[in-house]
Parts: sequence; C-alpha cells; structure tokens
Amino acid sequence: MFICSAVYMQFGENMKTELIVDGQKIPLNAFVQKILAAGVVGMVETLDSVEMPWKSIELKIENDKK
Repeated sequence: MFICSAVYMQFGENMKTELIVDGQKIPLNAFVQKILAAGVVGMVETLDSVEMPWKSIELKIENDKK
C-alpha cells in the first residue's frame, strides 16, 4: 500500500476517478476510487515517456472477444 499512500498524499481529494463499462458509469465508493487511481498513477509515473506533471490519465481496455 506504499504507492497508494504516496499517491493519495500527493493528490488527496483533488483526484477524481471514474469507471465506465460499456458506456455505463459504475458507481465507486471513495476507497475503490483511491485504490484504482493510486494503482494506475503509480504505474504510469514510472514510465520514462510520461512528462510530469500530468493533468489527466485515460486508460481504455477493450475486449476483442464477443
């Protein structure tokens, strides 16, 4: 949970997280928002090609199987 804690301390309540599945917005409680955001932010910020500071991160996952 170190990454989660560090990201939350850096962004706090200013971080907004949304999950949309097949066009439907999925409600997330505060805990799940923090966990999702911290995991993605922690991974993205380790990439050399990401310029800091960033404003937003968008992650799109598509399932090719129907």
